[in-house]
Amino acid sequence: MTPVFLFSIRDARIRVTLRTVEIVRQLAEGKRVIEIANGLGTAVDTVHEQLDGVRNRLGVRTNPALVRIAIHHGFVELTESGTVQR
Repeated sequence: MTPVFLFSIRDARIRVTLRTVEIVRQLAEGKRVIEIANGLGTAVDTVHEQLDGVRNRLGVRTNPALVRIAIHHGFVELTESGTVQR
């Protein structure tokens, strides 16, 4: 079974995989989709599809909005200086 995380948005629970959370974390670090895909050993189209899917399920249109939600829910943590904590 694939580990999943739950986002609660507008009283709805959205399930996302560990892989999707990792993609969002790397996006928050400022990596481009091609860099994320190469680092994970997957196709660029696959990363785009995962980002499109989670954005649609969360009801957001942009990657910055997606990152804000991930920070708000603790899937991405920031250091005191504002950089992404690993």
